[in-house]
Amino acid sequence: MAFFLSIHLLLFLLLFNSSTTSPLHPLLALNCTSPEPQSIKINRFTKIILDDLSAKATPTRFATSPTIVQLNHYKGLMQCRLGLSVSDCILCIGTARRAVIRHCPNSEAITAWFDGCCVYYYNHKKISHPIHIAKLSESKPTHAKDLGQFSSALNTLLLQLRASVSLASHQGFYQGDIVYGNGGGKIYAVAECVKSVSAKECETCVAEAINKLYDCCAKQGGVVAAGSCVVQFDSYKFYSLRASNADVSDSAEIRSNVHDSNDTGNRNDIKKKVIWTWCAGVACFAGVVVATWLLRRKIVNTAKVANVREASFDE
Repeated sequence: MAFFLSIHLLLFLLLFNSSTTSPLHPLLALNCTSPEPQSIKINRFTKIILDDLSAKATPTRFATSPTIVQLNHYKGLMQCRLGLSVSDCILCIGTARRAVIRHCPNSEAITAWFDGCCVYYYNHKKISHPIHIAKLSESKPTHAKDLGQFSSALNTLLLQLRASVSLASHQGFYQGDIVYGNGGGKIYAVAECVKSVSAKECETCVAEAINKLYDCCAKQGGVVAAGSCVVQFDSYKFYSLRASNADVSDSAEIRSNVHDSNDTGNRNDIKKKVIWTWCAGVACFAGVVVATWLLRRKIVNTAKVANVREASFDE
């Protein structure tokens, strides 16, 4: 009895953990075309395209995919940041899929940047190239303690990013850090381009994003998404940390936390398996109890019959 109770308690704990843990990857920037009248049909196309890209990008962290759906030719790309772990890449891809379906369910073209991955697709018969994201910037409200030394160090770090991101060996990605001030302050930065652009296009895009950073974000942290690239900097090592759980706001498109529908489906599958396993365990336990009771009853009845026969023989 204690053995079965221990199994059921373990299964409950696994079920509880699977339903309460869900790292997130914030949405940095998103753009999509206006909804089409046939919303349900386009939404189905969107899911087919994203499922195709997700399946191909999961093992390799990068995928381009021409997809034909009912004579509509879609071209798409999905990639994860080079410094991202495989598990976080999978989570980010799932988050991207959910966010696009949620925010742009009726669009024939989307471009979206997340903290860890990016995705775009477009209907090649109607649109000749991926749609761009207008230079979107965000700055932290907190100022650095030593703004002069901070600005000098940030300038050096961003120049390093610009010079390094376009190198062939870096594959359109570079991350770095720099120390400033007597207090040992540190700045971390990342620059990344989609792999479909050339090294020159990548360098140009990053340079434009850095110029935008200078205009908007002379504070402690900032991010600029400029179409085919994104540049971020902050006072902590943001690119090695997972985002924490947060509430999802329907109206938030920038820095919104979006749960992955695939994760939700996986958790539901786990719940179903745990429930079925628990039920099977209960059924097996009940079967053992019933079988033991029947066996004991048979033994008792057999003993009674034997006693009756023995008594008859003695008479």
